[in-house]
Amino acid sequence: MTTKSKPSMVAGKKYMIYTASGDVTTSGDWTILDNDALIIIIDGNLTINGTITKPKDHENSKGLIVFVVNGTISVASSIGSVPSLVVIAATDPRSTFPVPAENLYGVFVSKAFKTGVSNATTPRLIVRGSVITDKLTLERDNAVFNEKGNSQESSELFIYDPQLLITLPDVLKTRQYRWEEVVP
Repeated sequence: MTTKSKPSMVAGKKYMIYTASGDVTTSGDWTILDNDALIIIIDGNLTINGTITKPKDHENSKGLIVFVVNGTISVASSIGSVPSLVVIAATDPRSTFPVPAENLYGVFVSKAFKTGVSNATTPRLIVRGSVITDKLTLERDNAVFNEKGNSQESSELFIYDPQLLITLPDVLKTRQYRWEEVVP
């Protein structure tokens, strides 16, 4: 198993592609900044052990992270927020709906995505971006907080962020087709 801290951008590059074979575990919290455009391709499983966030003062930046995993993406139980104490970090200018601070930010493509079992201090997982998977397993449970009157909060919250699609490199937006004439 390989442990990875956040990869760095190389000056002058539009985006960086990193590849790994075998299982990978992230280490530490990752912050996606304006100049970050990271594509991480893993032939194995990915365990996310820290938050991956985009600072609210970089809300309209072109910062991007994409994980393409030929296996399962598993989120550690330690990643999450207490639903009743989620800090309102920003407000969507098109509505009055408050946008809570995310625990994970980015595009996550995999065969399976597991949200991780909640615990008493981090029961709610908030993902801002896109999760594209064949099998989504929602493992969180806010039962500890529901006993205290928090029956209105979900255990997992997925917030679609169209900014990610706009900032995707062209190589990820182009569909590849191969046309051949078949001889009758």
